[in-house]
Amino acid sequence: MTATEYRQLIEFLEHRFGEVDRRFTEMDGRFTGLDGGLIELRHDMLACFEETSRRLDRLEQGALTVRQIVWRIEAGLAQRTLDG
Repeated sequence: MTATEYRQLIEFLEHRFGEVDRRFTEMDGRFTGLDGGLIELRHDMLACFEETSRRLDRLEQGALTVRQIVWRIEAGLAQRTLDG
């Protein structure tokens, strides 16, 4: 390989590696943006799960209250039947 051919090869490789480096830098930017979006999405999902959990707890407490009321009514009806 002559000195001229070697220099041309080096120039070609520098150009190609420069393009590859530019593409990697571009992809890094995309991943950084994606990370921010995923973090925001994670926070939103956690907030939704917490709200859903809070609502389910309220429903469970309400259902327990209703069950206790039904038990009292049934106990009262059973007592009337025995007294009656």
